[in-house]
Amino acid sequence: MKFLHLADIHLGSKLNDLEQEKRESRNKDIFKAFDNAIQYAKNNSIDLILVSGDLFDKDQPSVKVRNDFLNKVKNNEEIFFLYISGNHDKKDIFSSLSTEIPANFRLFEEKYTTFTHKNVNFVGLNYSSSMYKYLYDSLKLNESEINVLMLHGEVMQGEAKDKINLKKLVGRNVDYLALGHIHQNEIGNIDERGIYVYPGCLEGRGFDELNKKGFYEVDTDDIKNPKFIINSIRTIYEVSLDISNIDNDDKLIKEIEKKLKELNILEKDYVRIILKGTYNPDNEFFKKDLDEITSYFKEKYYVFKIKDQTTLIYNLDKYKDTLSLKGYFIDSILNDDSLSQEQKDELIKVGLRLIIEKDNN
Repeated sequence: MKFLHLADIHLGSKLNDLEQEKRESRNKDIFKAFDNAIQYAKNNSIDLILVSGDLFDKDQPSVKVRNDFLNKVKNNEEIFFLYISGNHDKKDIFSSLSTEIPANFRLFEEKYTTFTHKNVNFVGLNYSSSMYKYLYDSLKLNESEINVLMLHGEVMQGEAKDKINLKKLVGRNVDYLALGHIHQNEIGNIDERGIYVYPGCLEGRGFDELNKKGFYEVDTDDIKNPKFIINSIRTIYEVSLDISNIDNDDKLIKEIEKKLKELNILEKDYVRIILKGTYNPDNEFFKKDLDEITSYFKEKYYVFKIKDQTTLIYNLDKYKDTLSLKGYFIDSILNDDSLSQEQKDELIKVGLRLIIEKDNN
């Protein structure tokens, strides 16, 4: 028997960093990614789709968003959908709707409940801020059966809100711990028997959710080897570029174009370029016109940003003891005994850059 493991879909996301038109299109992308997962299940004889929390982006999504989701479930009655709430969801998120909950949709509770399908136990527990207090004591799983446990939180040592202590699940007959909350896919061992799995978010929404996204396909006959299925509508990339040897905007644009082509980044994707390297204050390129360069690429990609992390290098001896603002500034910092050498270096670096920029305005 096979199932899909999804999490952190975040339907109805706010996406405040995008303009209104793109907010709307991006939310359609997120729904489309969910549609694609359902279609994959239908094409590959998948029995169930698990959603391990944060199905919605907020605890009160619009009626339309909730109804759209329920209609997708209802229209695919051959697949069972199992859902636990996450820290963004509410356990009673559907209670205010007049829409009937589809027969193929299973919601778990704030106590362990079990749905058994083809001799596999799917045990789920809704997220709550006090979940960790009873998470382990009330868990009872049969050693002779296949057990899939659905939880939402971050694996770590200790006990606290949003945390799941893997050590306390050792020897508890968990075969597959279907987790949500962390937006990157990850697999690790609980013990000799079981594994824990984060599928990551279904679709990236910002530069903290990089690279290809998707879900896991799991065959219970080989439950310790789930297969990651890439499902991204748009992919979010962060690309580092050393520009130490670049001395004008045109060359920088060409280097960015070359790099993006090498990485096969598509126009529908998000891109953030991280500028690295060093530059000298005598180089006229010290003040790059990043707004102009960003504008050049902005029409080519769904989202395009540049972050400047280049480092200013300078020769102190060139400015020290000279009758100039730079020389006076450097001497005053070097002669300040209240500052550590590290503080002096940082102040000189920042101050010299500001003076040079002012001189060139």
